[in-house]
Amino acid sequence: MGTPTIYFHPEAYSTKNPKLMGRNAAGESFLRAFLQHTRYKNHWIYSDNQQANIFRDIANSFGRNEEISIVNRSTINKLSQSGTLFYPGPDIFNQAYNRGSDNSSKWSICGITHTTSSEQAMFSISSLITSPVESWDALICTSNAVKSNVEHLLSRQVDYLKNRLGITKLHLPQLPVIPLGIHVDDFSFSDKQKNKARKDLGLSVNDVVFLYLGRLSFHAKSNPFPLYKALKIANEKTNKNLVLIECGWFANDFIKNAYINAFNLICPEVKRIVLDGIDNVSRENAWAASDVFCSLSDNIQETFGITPLEAKASSLPVVASDWNGYKDTIRNSIDGFLIPSLMPKPGLGADLALRHSTGVDTYDMYCGHTSSLIALDIKSIADSFIQLINSSTLRTDMGLAGKQHVRDNFDWSKIITRYQELWGELSSIRNSTKAVYSTNVKVHPVEIDPFESFNSYPTGRLEFHSNLQICSNHTIDDYRKYIQLDLINYAKYVFPQTEDVEKILLILKDKSLPVSSIINEFTENKKPFIMRGLNILIKLGILFLVK
Repeated sequence: MGTPTIYFHPEAYSTKNPKLMGRNAAGESFLRAFLQHTRYKNHWIYSDNQQANIFRDIANSFGRNEEISIVNRSTINKLSQSGTLFYPGPDIFNQAYNRGSDNSSKWSICGITHTTSSEQAMFSISSLITSPVESWDALICTSNAVKSNVEHLLSRQVDYLKNRLGITKLHLPQLPVIPLGIHVDDFSFSDKQKNKARKDLGLSVNDVVFLYLGRLSFHAKSNPFPLYKALKIANEKTNKNLVLIECGWFANDFIKNAYINAFNLICPEVKRIVLDGIDNVSRENAWAASDVFCSLSDNIQETFGITPLEAKASSLPVVASDWNGYKDTIRNSIDGFLIPSLMPKPGLGADLALRHSTGVDTYDMYCGHTSSLIALDIKSIADSFIQLINSSTLRTDMGLAGKQHVRDNFDWSKIITRYQELWGELSSIRNSTKAVYSTNVKVHPVEIDPFESFNSYPTGRLEFHSNLQICSNHTIDDYRKYIQLDLINYAKYVFPQTEDVEKILLILKDKSLPVSSIINEFTENKKPFIMRGLNILIKLGILFLVK
């Protein structure tokens, strides 16, 4: 195996962008690991000369002064000397077309998934069916949930092409699951650092500090409503001094004010500190000063989630939703708690996919509408908080277990080795397999109900036999109050009508009933909307699932 060629565009490997996204952080972290943990005798990059100078400066900063070989569209055949092109995204079909059928056996292409819910990502994945990719190419899936989603997209596209064109031959890339890595030693904080961070933030020794770190977006990352409500419950039941640090960044003042208004309504008794998550010092202080990390993701655009690993590396117990990649990284009751998540049944989101595909909804609204229908068990969140608040020993034990787990399994020194092993396997497949010409037919991806496509993400689904009950004497007035919040009512399209919620509460008065009994009280045309609307009432803590 030769030296892999890195497809290098500076934006993909830098966190110094005006609009910082997870893929930027992942790319920067990967490139640092590649330069620190590999020992190739020279570097290969696919780039132009100006960008090559930026790569050279980055490599030099890590003490790497090897010769750099540059490849571009006009010299693409030089990739046969390298053997592998690493592309920092899922759209490797474009690179396969650039490679062409004549060169398809000369080098391998290796991409990686980030979000898989956007139109562009779905198109990229679906296009693998008809593009000239081969079995010696690969699309790295960062979690098992993502791989399941990718396989579902591919399966749907295969079924479509079989029915439409009668295709019989398929040439698909490998779909290995390799998680993102972190630099574990970046998150080791001494007692002196921890004490200073708490002092700088005005925290006392008796404060129990909860941390959320990441982009602060209720429609595109995670809605803080369940977090705020669980903190309120924990505060009432423990009488401890609770503090919430939200370390991140807001896209605009509307979102920022939505967070403020919701927090002030739901849990004003808890102290709240907001830090700039783009600032390195603020992030380090947040990690060092905290006792518990929370990441209650409810969004289909999330695929892996790096911050829980960073929290574990910081020796913090993690309370996270049982959702997508978190299932692979958090060990329930060992280094944290996984909170059950509920999704509507497949078939109840086709209108959301149609609104997105026809341009009625932007991608942000598509994600927002979908996530509004994902429910987390607020009681389980609160119970987890209470256990961790009441036991510093539990926090310490879980933190130490998490630190060791992430060092053994997710440090970049381990993950880069898996990348290199994969690249070697692709070379072996390429060298032992005869190339078969793949036709250059481009197709558009099939728009799929998100609750079908992302069926592997949640713990489970709200079923007809699921039993529901009113939580803590909630009334229709609580619903009216909650849906006035900006971080809730932005997704009003998917919310049940107030009169329907009032009817649901009347049906459930003083008793629990299965979902089927509730929806049977409504007309046929309303039943699907009531069925998925129950998830919203669970999400808001108005109803709960009787176990």
